Amino acid sequence: MECIFVSGNSVVLPITIYNTSGDDATLRVWIDWNGDGDFDDVNEKIADNTYDAATFNNTFLVEIPANAPEGDQIGMRIRLSTDAAFIDSPCGDGTCVDDGEVEDYLINIGCPVSQCMLVQLSIKSN
Repeated sequence: MECIFVSGNSVVLPITIYNTSGDDATLRVWIDWNGDGDFDDVNEKIADNTYDAATFNNTFLVEIPANAPEGDQIGMRIRLSTDAAFIDSPCGDGTCVDDGEVEDYLINIGCPVSQCMLVQLSIKSN
């Protein structure tokens, strides 16, 4: 399933979680909406959920800010671990954790068709 990120719209983000650890696991997701290279700004943490030891197919409705930088690639970070405190920060503290996963993605922010595809045609009579 392809997710299309368009400024001012929303997108359903599918994430499957496999937790065979026997302990609860925490999932956190951040998107660098303003493209400033960090995940510290308001509303950049888009998911913060805890799951028991099972497999979950989740979808998250992501509201894309109207001022998201169109035409630019911005970062998305996904962290999953049984150590919720360790993954409270998108970047950790520089130490290793016993389990978990970190995935980084680059998202292309598009613009609505009404803005991207401005076409004006005319026929002039002779």
